[in-house]
Amino acid sequence: MSRQRRMLVASSILIYSGLCMLILVEGTFLYGQFEAWIQDQPRSLVSAQIMLPQALPLNSLPSPVSVPTRTPPPSPTLLPSQTPRPTHTPTASATPRPSPTATPTRDSNIPAQIVIGRLGIERAIVSVGTVTRGGQLEWDADKLFATSTRRDLVGHLEGTANLGQAGNVVLIGHNYNQGMYNWMGVFYALDQVGKGDLITVISESNERFIYRVEQTEKVPWPPRSPQDTLRHIVHLTPTSDETLTLATCGGANWAPFPSRLYVTAKRVSGAK
Repeated sequence: MSRQRRMLVASSILIYSGLCMLILVEGTFLYGQFEAWIQDQPRSLVSAQIMLPQALPLNSLPSPVSVPTRTPPPSPTLLPSQTPRPTHTPTASATPRPSPTATPTRDSNIPAQIVIGRLGIERAIVSVGTVTRGGQLEWDADKLFATSTRRDLVGHLEGTANLGQAGNVVLIGHNYNQGMYNWMGVFYALDQVGKGDLITVISESNERFIYRVEQTEKVPWPPRSPQDTLRHIVHLTPTSDETLTLATCGGANWAPFPSRLYVTAKRVSGAK
């Protein structure tokens, strides 16, 4: 280290030392002044207190001024409620009587009797519906069998036309051997009817409807082909004119019957 630098360092130390001594002396002086001020505070506080006046006697206090009571406003006078006007009670109108239910009238042109002059047949006709046998739906032709008190009957298939209207009136009857059952089925000899023969059907109102035979046909039963099935259906479906169809078992006079015999006739216009 050079000499000048050593002298500069020594000078700096002396200066800092002097400043420290000066600060120490000044601090001692200020601390003494602070101590003296602290000791003098109680005397100052006592002399500076404000003397409060003694309490005054109660009778020397002024009487409170009375505040005038506010007069409440008068209550409003309630107006009398308006008397409600009597409501007009409507006069009960007469309960309308229900219109009488029209009783359905029975068609007077339901077939009641058949007459086939060529075969000497004159027999009653009854309505025949369907029944289920062995899981299959079929016509209830059993009701047509003869009993000990009457001969067998002719059946009018429900759902087919009545007399005097466009459509197909389908009548069925049994065909069985007289020797086996000791009586003859109503359509036992139906295959003897030919084209041009007349058949008369009488209605419940005793009106006579005359038909002329146009066709007879035997169709295998059971059907052996779709064509056979269609031929059966054609004979039983509705028509656009007044048609009479007679149907019975065919091909034999005892079961099983290998065919069905259909006789188709058209109404003779104007004939009664």
